Amino acid sequence: MKGQTETLKLTVEVLTPLHIGSGEELRLNLDYIERGSIPLVVDRQRTLDVLVSGDQALDKVITGDWNLAELVKLACQDFGYPLPVLAGKNETPEALREQIKDAEFRPYMPGSSIKGAIRTALLAEWFGKQPAGDSHQSLLPHWVPDRKNLKKHVPSEKRPAFAAARLTQSLFGNTPNRDILRALQVSDVHFQATDLRLADIRWLNIVRDKGKEKAWWRDMSSKKNLDKWSETKGLHAETLAPHSEASLTLGWDRFLLSDLTKWSAPAHGVELLPTDFSGLRKVLNSHSDRILKNEIAFFDQYQVAPPKQQLQKLLNQMQQDSEGAYLRLAWGSGWRGMTGDWLDAPNLSTMRELYQLGRQNMPFPKTRRLAVQGTPCLPLGWVRLGPWRQKAATVQRHPWVEQALDEIQQKNRCQPDEALRGVQLANAWQSLSDPELKAAALADIQARWREKGWWDQPPPGKSTKKALTIYQEGAP
Repeated sequence: MKGQTETLKLTVEVLTPLHIGSGEELRLNLDYIERGSIPLVVDRQRTLDVLVSGDQALDKVITGDWNLAELVKLACQDFGYPLPVLAGKNETPEALREQIKDAEFRPYMPGSSIKGAIRTALLAEWFGKQPAGDSHQSLLPHWVPDRKNLKKHVPSEKRPAFAAARLTQSLFGNTPNRDILRALQVSDVHFQATDLRLADIRWLNIVRDKGKEKAWWRDMSSKKNLDKWSETKGLHAETLAPHSEASLTLGWDRFLLSDLTKWSAPAHGVELLPTDFSGLRKVLNSHSDRILKNEIAFFDQYQVAPPKQQLQKLLNQMQQDSEGAYLRLAWGSGWRGMTGDWLDAPNLSTMRELYQLGRQNMPFPKTRRLAVQGTPCLPLGWVRLGPWRQKAATVQRHPWVEQALDEIQQKNRCQPDEALRGVQLANAWQSLSDPELKAAALADIQARWREKGWWDQPPPGKSTKKALTIYQEGAP
């Protein structure tokens, strides 16, 4: 059986905006430029290569006497990708957090991120089934020396990040070679640059005002809490858009699982790691069910309806889904998503006291990060793992048209077809000053109209007739 791995190909669907950061920050006119109100993230290396190979503006390239927009114009070709906003209209920010990408500029989801989220879910499920006083619970810290009296070096066991180290090593294995999850292989998940969206992220923060707890919004520039989210500043980040899909491969190493004693994995590993997707799905959904219900209760307690409604939709979807496994991961998922919320109330209270987590007499955690869609309402980091399905080929859509249609739909509260055939889109297109952008946008609009059969036989209505006239008269 050595070398025999049973693999399963799955579809990963992004359910809410997902950001896995590269650790870098992109800046306007250094890493991206504004192109028709949409950021264009520039592949500077390819742009410079074209300029140097053609001897164009070589003196500027060598001396560094250039700005990014000028170089892109001189290259006569856009290398990089446009970054439409997630929803609504938004000014191009001065800086944004970068999504991790591979060497080909494609955003991806590291298998280690997925495996880490799976590990947390397995731990939560196992811990929740153990009776009070179980021997493994004794592996959690019960005292921590006063850190003020410690010398410069703080031992790892005194740090909050390592509080559960002894417990997890006992459960999963004390070295990587003996870790039960060594038998589970998780591939990286590669998406396309067209799956990226620019998200505006705001901080909801619970504060005590006149003796009462209230949900306010944290301004990340002034560090003040304000009543209205529209008066605060958050941050911008590249995120994988909802409905983005890619393939994932899970593999179970049957040789390793056949005899755990041969590689000194914990004997109870068979209890921790389900040996097929059906069993894994049950564990992941049980953990996600707990997180979703806790988050719904949180927003309900503080009367913040929009995110509560989004979470309830997710919960309903999961409960009606007989095939998918739901998982929350990556940046913005918070303590409940990353640490897992697997401790029971007594142990959580002990950990908070030992490691001075959060403020006394306040909920923990008391902040939530939410992406703006009309209002801050979208939780970050939810994905669905399901049976593999070949993604249908789609026509390449232009980001300017996508953004314009979103704005019109939100402003007028109309259906997509109404926005597409209406004169508002035509007027917005007519006002474009960039000839290349205008031509590309018209090609997309015309393709959409032809798919509907409108270009040759437009539906009745003054708005549609006027829009068609604008397109026809403005066509090159």
